[in-house]
Amino acid sequence: MNDQPVYEIVHLSKRIDGPGEPLTILKDLSFSVARRDSLAVVGASGSGKTTLLHLMGGLDIQSGGKIYFQGRDISSFNWQEKAGFRNQKIGFVFQFHHLLPEFNTLENVAMPGLIQGLSRKKIQAQARETLELVGLKGQEKQAVATLSGGERQLAAIARALVLQPEVILADEPTGNLDAEKGKRVGDLLVRLNQELQTTLVVVTHNFELAGLMQRKINLKSGELLQA
Repeated sequence: MNDQPVYEIVHLSKRIDGPGEPLTILKDLSFSVARRDSLAVVGASGSGKTTLLHLMGGLDIQSGGKIYFQGRDISSFNWQEKAGFRNQKIGFVFQFHHLLPEFNTLENVAMPGLIQGLSRKKIQAQARETLELVGLKGQEKQAVATLSGGERQLAAIARALVLQPEVILADEPTGNLDAEKGKRVGDLLVRLNQELQTTLVVVTHNFELAGLMQRKINLKSGELLQA
């Protein structure tokens, strides 16, 4: 078995330069994420949680330090390699589902496969299976505008899973849901982590959701309090 961590974060920092003093977002973070791990990143608003997730997903560039994914420094990737990394290795779930209203539920879930160049027949079959997995069987042709808030987030999770990524990065996945729907989404993420053996990293204010994860780290003003 390969015991290499999925992620190794080494002395990671992020700052934003401006007309005055640079604004430091993250300060010297070091931790690792094992394969099949589930990790909650918690902290107050402005602590740097979302920035950290964006860096891990290749959506932003750090100011210092290294982010290794399966031993490779992702900051060394060119734009094509980064696009492939995001499309093939990472499934993103955001607080706002970002579904495309002009497409139905099935088409939204199939979109990452179409971007990758898979045949429409193949990716739609995978999308149907994934929608069934998250509990949305029978709603494939439904306009996303007619889905409830919880159903839209489930569709967004299905979209993140459709290409069977190695890692799910979820940013406040229950942030816009009531307690009942939030619990359903949290339970689903944990089940998928266990059944599909997908590594899960969740940024959240929701301590109940964080408590479902195997491990938790706490950020305060960009610094790591507990690893």
